[in-house]
Amino acid sequence: MTEPEEIERRLQRLNLILRTIRNVDHVILEEEDRDRLIKGVCNSLVKTRGYFNAWIALLDGSGRFATFAEAGLGDRFSVLVEQLKSGRLTSCVESALTQSKAVVINDPASSCTDCPLAKEYVGRGGIVARLQYRGKLYGLLCASVPASLVTEAEERSLFKDVAGDIASALHKIELEEDHKRAEESLRESENRYRVLFDGASDGMLVRDLEGNIIMANSAMAEHTGYMTHEQAKMNITQFL
Repeated sequence: MTEPEEIERRLQRLNLILRTIRNVDHVILEEEDRDRLIKGVCNSLVKTRGYFNAWIALLDGSGRFATFAEAGLGDRFSVLVEQLKSGRLTSCVESALTQSKAVVINDPASSCTDCPLAKEYVGRGGIVARLQYRGKLYGLLCASVPASLVTEAEERSLFKDVAGDIASALHKIELEEDHKRAEESLRESENRYRVLFDGASDGMLVRDLEGNIIMANSAMAEHTGYMTHEQAKMNITQFL
């Protein structure tokens, strides 16, 4: 290959990398559901980048793999899913979990003998990266790439960037879920308080620092002669 041809090849690859990142970022921005997010990313990597396949495995709260998505593997992926769920990690997975950089496997078909998908990688390379954000490990991203690309620095850089973007999106979804749970817990607490407050046989009211009544229960309405909605517009000094 001549120098101009090599330059053209690298430019084409760079454009493809940029388009892949753009498409993955689009999925990340659009999706607020964890399962649809990881499935969309896998689809985008296979369709746009031309990976033979891509899969994502997420950890649960106990540190075990529990949520999965793939593109390009179909039913064959279920064998690996069951293996990872049982805690029997493949060598590439164990290696990726212990280091921050992307792990490259030049010949998975011969070196990853403990992987049920090894035959899918004949003549191909493999690359695995952690999904980690602010010190928290969310899971792994793995893909099968053309053997000629697996050792390219640009390829590893792209993969690491994509993994970082996915982890950031997972962190955002996690925060949103925590916020929703907190809101739901607050609503439940307020409902329990309201039931106790309204059902009390003693007259009760809530006021602010200026004495303005915020709410009153039915027993207080019977005691004062004012309806509960009327008391909410009054000041406690009107009762003294």
